[in-house]
Amino acid sequence: MQPKEAANQKVTYTTSDPAVVSLTTSGGKAQLKAVGEGTAVIRAASVENPAVWVTCEVTVVHPEGGGDILDLLTRAWRVVSNFFRSIGRGLLSLIPEGDSNTGTFSVSPTVIYTKTDQEVTLKLNNPTGKKVVWSSGNTSVATVNQSGKVTAVATTGDKSTTITVKTEDGTHSATCKVHVDPDGGGYAIRGGTYNTEQGFHQGGIDISGTANYNVYAISKGTVKYKVYRAKCTHTGSEYAYLSYGALAELHYTDSKNNSRVALYAHLDSFWHGVTKPDGNDKHNPRQTIAEFKDAHPDSKTYTLENGQQYGSNISVPKGVRIGEAGDTGNSSNNHLHFAITTNGSTAAFSKANDYYPYFPTSVGVPKP
Repeated sequence: MQPKEAANQKVTYTTSDPAVVSLTTSGGKAQLKAVGEGTAVIRAASVENPAVWVTCEVTVVHPEGGGDILDLLTRAWRVVSNFFRSIGRGLLSLIPEGDSNTGTFSVSPTVIYTKTDQEVTLKLNNPTGKKVVWSSGNTSVATVNQSGKVTAVATTGDKSTTITVKTEDGTHSATCKVHVDPDGGGYAIRGGTYNTEQGFHQGGIDISGTANYNVYAISKGTVKYKVYRAKCTHTGSEYAYLSYGALAELHYTDSKNNSRVALYAHLDSFWHGVTKPDGNDKHNPRQTIAEFKDAHPDSKTYTLENGQQYGSNISVPKGVRIGEAGDTGNSSNNHLHFAITTNGSTAAFSKANDYYPYFPTSVGVPKP
């Protein structure tokens, strides 16, 4: 079965007539046993994609042995010729796991956000069956081998390049955009100052003076971008940010298999291709959701987005940038409000020094 480098090479074997030929499987191979005179068709099909298969016709002349040697050789040739006719029909082909041999020439994912030294293997759907060549637009940002394994190598700045795969004859090609953020570690932000005046409040802590600072994923997980804003008669046709403003939620699992959510509030911008929607960042009105509702008892006078998600869920590695700190929502200055819940509870993070591991010492979060 070709190609030999297929990610999933498992096949299932069946016989059309067990009374003529029975079979047993072991270690991915089939052992045939002649049972009675007649003809049976043995079929081998891909486990990953049963539509990929090949058949072999087996004729049993004398179940207990014997028979004319010329007749046996003739039948053996028939089996071999059937085998190669199957190859000629394009039926004998296995392709990398998770794809199929139908559809368009493509690669997935088409966009990667990663950090230095991370490796990601791209999946190729190649219905042409032709040999392919992989290449990187900038090997100082990311490299790729001829199996589609991408390695992030950039060590400074936020860099990007394009990985291209194409058939040797150049008739088909596909690309993947790779963004590399070299900053590793599990820090939520790498600048600003812990707000001692606020301390622990609203289930988390505030880091002030964070203008133009990026925020980062403290763990491998899934990012969801959400918005708190409203449009009312007092703000005309313009939306005003409320409460958390523009928010990133990082959903992840800790070492004890607890479900955690890290909350990054009052962001200036989102990342990973998600655009923060328009909204008045000048805090008019600068209110919580509850305060806004109290000020607008007639629900017909406003449109409210109370944590509406923008964009899809995005898988990210630890240490990659997920947004930029800002001043949106119920906020009086540039700052990051950061909080963590465990299984929906803030009990495990109920005081400021519980957050010490997620910030550089220079930020000043109190040490436990």
